Amino acid sequence: AGARGGGRRGGHARQEKARMLEESQRVVSAWMGVLSLRGIDVTVNCQDCRLKLKGDGFDALVFGSEELPLASLAFHLDGKVLILVSSGHDGGAKAQRYHVELDDADTALELALALRVLRAAADTGGGVLAWSSRGSDRFRRPPPAE
Repeated sequence: AGARGGGRRGGHARQEKARMLEESQRVVSAWMGVLSLRGIDVTVNCQDCRLKLKGDGFDALVFGSEELPLASLAFHLDGKVLILVSSGHDGGAKAQRYHVELDDADTALELALALRVLRAAADTGGGVLAWSSRGSDRFRRPPPAE
């Protein structure tokens, strides 16, 4: 069994992958609950505000006076800062960048993961033009563990 790549090691890898997927789903569910019910206090572009989900299908992100459709956002992760890049959803408006400062890099990564999953659920395919004009997500590799 080991000659074909199956056996114990393959089973262990599958179990580990399933465990990580289950943990990711728990993290996303927890963030969905927090963002939809009460939101979180963050600093966006040097201003304190509350970040929250809005809409019937939680398809928009709200903070301060901004309301951004998730389907129009690209996410750039830089340590403990999650940068939301809006594709200019107002009919060709210039893209805007919102720097969301979080307590640490792990929290920023969890929020980015949750928002990516929510964005995928919010993008029903009806907004093909918005999807094609959205920038690419960009995540830097974390520094090596000490």
